[in-house]
Amino acid sequence: MVGPPPLGASKASSTVRAHHFGPIALALLLSACAPAKAALSPPTSSSQASSTASPPRTSTPYPPTIPATSSSKVEVPKTFGNTGRGARSVLVGAGLETITVYVRTSAHPAGTVIAMTPKQYTLVKPGTIVTITVARSASPPLVCPSQPLLGVYHSYRLIVLGACRWYQGTVTSITHEADGDYHVDVAPGAGYKGFLDSGNFMQQHGSLVTEIMPGQALPVPSIGERVAVFGTWVHDEDHGWNEIHPIWAVETLDTGTVVYRLPPATAGYGSGSGASGTGSGGTGGGSCSGSQGYYTSSYPTAYLIYPTSNPDWHDLSPTYLRHFCTLAQARAAFPGRSVDTDG
Repeated sequence: MVGPPPLGASKASSTVRAHHFGPIALALLLSACAPAKAALSPPTSSSQASSTASPPRTSTPYPPTIPATSSSKVEVPKTFGNTGRGARSVLVGAGLETITVYVRTSAHPAGTVIAMTPKQYTLVKPGTIVTITVARSASPPLVCPSQPLLGVYHSYRLIVLGACRWYQGTVTSITHEADGDYHVDVAPGAGYKGFLDSGNFMQQHGSLVTEIMPGQALPVPSIGERVAVFGTWVHDEDHGWNEIHPIWAVETLDTGTVVYRLPPATAGYGSGSGASGTGSGGTGGGSCSGSQGYYTSSYPTAYLIYPTSNPDWHDLSPTYLRHFCTLAQARAAFPGRSVDTDG
């Protein structure tokens, strides 16, 4: 008869079985609980997932940008009593823009600032436009000649649009022409653009041609100077633009100075150059007016010399025209040319 196994043998067998099946049972228990845990957990959206992610790093500029505040404004400086030019210099130095208006008055010295907008000591943004008002002479004692084209050479090429006209603006260029004139181009001030035509815009960059003639003791202004000119408003058919030609007076607006000078009554050509007969726009020496002596052309194919009594010389191009007081001077400069006395 076989009895039960010894007690020690039975215990050892039980321990072996526990060691083999314990981990398996634990794994089965955990897998059974996982669905239940998932069901109890709230769903996680994509937005929530992205919100939990760390934000991307951004670089900080250095030095850091400081927002503009009222402290960035500038104060309009005091310019009352300054000249127009001085006031503009002060305002531009403070970071402001300017517009200048000129008003005739006898209550203030000509050429001085009498008003400002915005007013002085006002806080404004940099670049603000400040309008300054400058006094002009109340009524300069000017006389308009009875001949609107007095002293003009080749006056037939000019069509008079208006006599005794004031025009004002800023000088943009100055040219000493071959005929002795000074062409002073003046860009129009406020309210004066109507003096220009299409030729002024296409050929003179939006400026009006004003002419100081030979023998006329008027001051030649500087580029950038603000002036008013008084004279005859004309259209130059040869060039196709408008002009103030001749000028009777020049007023320097920023100082209030007015100079009034008429040209010589007898039109001359190149009398201001003092050049020889072969020079540009000159006379052949001696002392004579444009209505005396002889004319010829320096163009290579020209072959005639004209006395002033022959009107055909008016057909010569002003670019090549040469004037001489005597026939001997003309022949010495251009030997072999014939004299054309017919007219």
